[in-house]
Amino acid sequence: MTATPVPAGSSSAKDAVRAAVRARRRARPTDQRGRCALLLAERVLALPELGRDHHRRREHAVACYASYGGEPGTGPLIERLHEAGLPVVLPVVGPGRDLHWASYDGPAALAPGPRGMPEPTGPVIGAGPEALTTLGVDLLVIPALACDPSGARLGQGGGFYDTLLAALPRSGPGRILVLALVHDDEVLAPGAIPVDAHDRPVDLVVTPTRVLRISG
Repeated sequence: MTATPVPAGSSSAKDAVRAAVRARRRARPTDQRGRCALLLAERVLALPELGRDHHRRREHAVACYASYGGEPGTGPLIERLHEAGLPVVLPVVGPGRDLHWASYDGPAALAPGPRGMPEPTGPVIGAGPEALTTLGVDLLVIPALACDPSGARLGQGGGFYDTLLAALPRSGPGRILVLALVHDDEVLAPGAIPVDAHDRPVDLVVTPTRVLRISG
């Protein structure tokens, strides 16, 4: 199933959906956010792509992000991957549209970046999409405001992840599985998310209660 491009007026239509989702996120109770974060961690850790024994996959790495504001919480997921010995890299906003990457070394080694989002304080170990392959990343967990059953993803509008996804190989041995995290009510009806020609669908959508696998 593939997303159908919406050529006209998609920018303003995306902004309208963003505003609605952000309003719901602001209204979400704090205790509900905590429960969602724990459930999301369980869902992702149970994926067969990670394997039952995470310690056997030390040669692989996961790229994730430190959640911010009303985003679905990634703290429990990152910490459990880290505790299992699986390398985790997080983005650091660099110049231009490229994301730089640094290792996760625990919650104490995170600090707000230039955009207010938590970032590792350690050294940058790679930059851009090419670094993910060099670092052995085979699972990329990305933020989203909403997704639909076709894998269409609505981001915050900054363009950092759009640039990253556009440069990743879509097939072959170097392909990285792309996973978006959203709340249950942020999986919208088919066609509810406007799609531009440059938008790339994700491979998996994970919510606190389910996993949606997108067929190519």
